[in-house]
Amino acid sequence: MFFSGRLKYLKKNLFIISGFFCLLHCLAENSETAEALSEDLKDLPAVAHADSKEVEGVLEEFVVTAYRFDALPLDSPVNSTFISSDKLDSSPYSNVAEAIKKFGNINFRSVTGSDASGDLSMRGFGENSQTRILVMVDGQKINRADMGAINWLQIPLSDVESIEILRGPQSALYGSSAEAGVIKITTRRSKENGFNYSAQAYYGSWNTYNLAFRASGRQDENFFSLDLNTLSSDGWRENSAARASSANLSLGWDINSKNTLIVTGNYTDSRTEFPGPLTWEQYVEDARQSDGKGAYSDSKDGVYTATLKNESASGEGEIGLGWNFRDIFWTLGGRSKNFQWTGTVTPRYKFDVGESAHVLVGFDGTLDDIDYKGYYRQTRYYQRMADADRYSLSPYFGGDLKLGEKLIFNAVGRFESSRLHVNNTEYLPNTIEPERVVVIGGKEYRIPNPDYPPQIDPANSFDNSITYNGWSANFGATYLLSDAVSLFFKFDQIYHYPTTDEVASYQGGGLPVPFNFNLKPEQGQNYELGAKAAFEKWTFTASVYLMELIDEIAYYEYVDSSGGVSYTNTNLPPTRRFGTDIEARYDDERWGVGAMFSAVRAEFDGGKWSGKSVPLAPDFYGNLSAYFKPLEWITLSARATFISEQYVGSDYANSVPKLPAYVLVDFQATFDFCRYGNFFLAIENAFDKRYVSCAWMSGYYPGAGRMLKAGVNLKF
Repeated sequence: MFFSGRLKYLKKNLFIISGFFCLLHCLAENSETAEALSEDLKDLPAVAHADSKEVEGVLEEFVVTAYRFDALPLDSPVNSTFISSDKLDSSPYSNVAEAIKKFGNINFRSVTGSDASGDLSMRGFGENSQTRILVMVDGQKINRADMGAINWLQIPLSDVESIEILRGPQSALYGSSAEAGVIKITTRRSKENGFNYSAQAYYGSWNTYNLAFRASGRQDENFFSLDLNTLSSDGWRENSAARASSANLSLGWDINSKNTLIVTGNYTDSRTEFPGPLTWEQYVEDARQSDGKGAYSDSKDGVYTATLKNESASGEGEIGLGWNFRDIFWTLGGRSKNFQWTGTVTPRYKFDVGESAHVLVGFDGTLDDIDYKGYYRQTRYYQRMADADRYSLSPYFGGDLKLGEKLIFNAVGRFESSRLHVNNTEYLPNTIEPERVVVIGGKEYRIPNPDYPPQIDPANSFDNSITYNGWSANFGATYLLSDAVSLFFKFDQIYHYPTTDEVASYQGGGLPVPFNFNLKPEQGQNYELGAKAAFEKWTFTASVYLMELIDEIAYYEYVDSSGGVSYTNTNLPPTRRFGTDIEARYDDERWGVGAMFSAVRAEFDGGKWSGKSVPLAPDFYGNLSAYFKPLEWITLSARATFISEQYVGSDYANSVPKLPAYVLVDFQATFDFCRYGNFFLAIENAFDKRYVSCAWMSGYYPGAGRMLKAGVNLKF
């Protein structure tokens, strides 16, 4: 019944799939250019501008790491995008979230009116998307164990060598968090002897500025890099200021011809203000206003890694150790402190089995620890204290096999085991303060509190544990039609276990069940067909997919029996996502154009919302870009980003009016005034389009208006 249902659904959309592959077959059969390409063309990007040097009009060489080790782009059965340092250096963007959104065509939802704080979304995931995309820096996972968003100010763009976006489920290779995709960020390292220095600075609207300095070098087998960065903005909306200062250090040692040790460290001190949601009437009246509550967060973040890489006659491998932390103070929804850290160990090795096969063996070990304290009102006393820890161990095994010169098979299986323990202590409110205020004769007096010391609230305090065990798998097949065109198929068995605060109510969320033993992990399947092409001046990639999930987890806002708004984490009815991701790019010496497009029908496939759309999942979004070099030292570029209508968060019944569609247009001019630097001018949201970035049934979060930027980049 399961497979007959899937086949019936695919049959309804067969014309899309068949037309897609007919186009690719014609390209492969009729292109004399493809047959004339040299063997070196295999090193060219196999994804749309993934990533061409836009200001130069020259395609760059790169390898993809979808299967955790380097591979030629055409050989990997994954829809991916590679964003190079050259593209990042010539952009007007200041953080990774901006670059991913613009260059990677990943939807970004902001609650501040800027890219300082927000959630990425891809493959039809809505309000729960931030826990479904794995983000890694130098192999270290920086996703939080809870539902907390990533601090994008933590990752200065000036220190990024490349960003690789892997679309679609990667659970078998990267674990539970990689359900919708993976974003792999690699920091910079010196490859040649000598020393290099660079500096970047820009100033923009709303008193926004970014200053960065970088020094790097190599002396024989030793290399290093140091990056200092500061960012500040008053924000487009009231009470939406953001600032961050960070330091990044990387040290490396080529122990011998086969072994390299790399140690990296990042420390960031940041502050983000939250203007809060608006009603629709407030948004129409003045989208820049705030709710006046003055909420903010002060955060200190760090990421530290140590990686030993090995290459030998038997294969290649590495042992990675990582530790990251976040120490954050919130005034959003009450005052609280949250200190959490994650330690990881990730050994893996790829063994060569002859000349045409490899075996991959590894495991990911993770320890998450959260220390949470919630204040009682505006006092210095705590109302709740919690300690949560989670142990995860995930061994995986797989490999690849090349049959002849055309066909490549990949397969990986992973076992996930995770144990969560939470100890939460909450006190009765009237027992927390040692004194009370009484009014006698119109005057206030402080008297000893007869109910002091604090007494535990048994209804909301608990000390519980739960263990999740499951498995995920991946199978891929790639067929090389020529040196320039390949087709691929991939199947994924998906497994995703809940975050800490989806299971346990320890942060004051007021969930109806303090510790939800009944919350189930998400499971499902993903089927994907795709194609890649890399010709002399243009690149193309596309895939169509069908993803079926059961027990999808969501933070559900609902109206309770008393008529008030309540929240709970729950398993949703079955969901289905049918979609496509397409990229195409043409690069000539003086001009180039590109297009990126994602379309998905994300809907419920049963239950009381059967046939309804998943909230906060637009049916389509994409961008069109172009550049032109009227002179060798001048580059003019433009980019249009469009997002379709979408239902507001928690509107599973699709009963609330959709968020309107919108188009944003950006312009940039870059002047390479000498071999050591360039100057740029940029206008983002050039036509000052008013739009809503995201919304829940309780409020709307406007996106930022027009922004002007001017900056300079220097390299020595």
